[in-house]
Amino acid sequence: MESRTLHLLEFPKVLKELSGLAVSEPGAEACLALRPLSDTDAVRHQLELLDQALRWLRESEFKLHAFPD
Repeated sequence: MESRTLHLLEFPKVLKELSGLAVSEPGAEACLALRPLSDTDAVRHQLELLDQALRWLRESEFKLHAFPD
């Protein structure tokens, strides 16, 4: 995806919001470094992982707290 398109979609603002939810500095940096996936199979795989993580969070009620680098 072209950088101009990402800018028009305000992708940097989305990443900034996401990084604000991170509980560590490395996590925030990882959020800011995210880029869209171009491979359909990779997108499906990541969505499966997200689904698993969300189900686990709902079932376990796990809460991650801030921690040092």
